[in-house]
Amino acid sequence: MSKITTTATMLMQAIGDICSRFINADGQPCSPEIDARTVGIQLDELRLIPTRILVAGGRRKTEALHTALRTGYATHLVTDRFSARRLHERMGG
Repeated sequence: MSKITTTATMLMQAIGDICSRFINADGQPCSPEIDARTVGIQLDELRLIPTRILVAGGRRKTEALHTALRTGYATHLVTDRFSARRLHERMGG
């Protein structure tokens, strides 16, 4: 498999992005090659910030929101009613 095909395959596993870094369902970067070239805060550095506000919503964002909260990338969430309801259900509420 070519490097381009491998990178594309990894990015297809992306459920969202945090600070322009594509993450998978485990909250890990999808492509180490692309992550290394991304300009901005590293995800490990992000977790060191005491207050991390995630602002997102919409039907297609539920999995990404859940992953960001579950893996500690965000401490606070601002979202829409639909997403809040879906997250509440998903977290066993």
